[in-house]
Amino acid sequence: MEGLTNYISEDLVLIHIDAEDEFQCIDQLGELLLKKGFVKDTYTQAVKDREKIYPTGLSTNGVGVAIPHTDAVHVNAPAVAIGTLKQPVLFHLMGDDELKVEVQLIFQLAINDPSEQLEMLQSLVGLFSDGELLKNIQQSEDPKKTISLIREAVSAGQC
Repeated sequence: MEGLTNYISEDLVLIHIDAEDEFQCIDQLGELLLKKGFVKDTYTQAVKDREKIYPTGLSTNGVGVAIPHTDAVHVNAPAVAIGTLKQPVLFHLMGDDELKVEVQLIFQLAINDPSEQLEMLQSLVGLFSDGELLKNIQQSEDPKKTISLIREAVSAGQC
C-alpha cells in the first residue's frame, strides 16, 4: 500500500468539485493531472471512454467512491488525483453497469505500469473498507488534511 502514499500529494487534491455527472468529475481531475505533467493529452478522454464500458463506482461503507482510470499508454508518471464532491454524482456501479451509486469521493488513477494498476486497485479497496476514514476524507476542507488522513491510515496498517 506504500505505493499509494508515493502517488498522492496536496496539489493533486480537489475539494468540493462542482459537477453534474461523472464525466465532469473525470474532466476536472484529468485536467489537474495534465497540468502537473502526469498524463498525456489523450488521458482524460481515455478515462471517460473506459468508464462507459467498465464503470468504477463502488458502494462502500457510507460514502460512495469511484476509481476512474485507463491504460498506461496515456500516463507519463504515476499519480492519484483525489476529489471530494460538493454534491454526490451518480457513477455506474463497478461490475453492474445497470445500477448506479452516489459518489462523493473520487480517486482517479494515473498508473504507468500495468502490473501496478491491479495492485493499486486492490489497495484502494482495502482503504475503502474503513467507512469512518472515508467520511473524514470526504468532509475534509483542506488538501493537506486529506493527504494526512490517508497516510495515517496506511502507516497504521488500517488498509
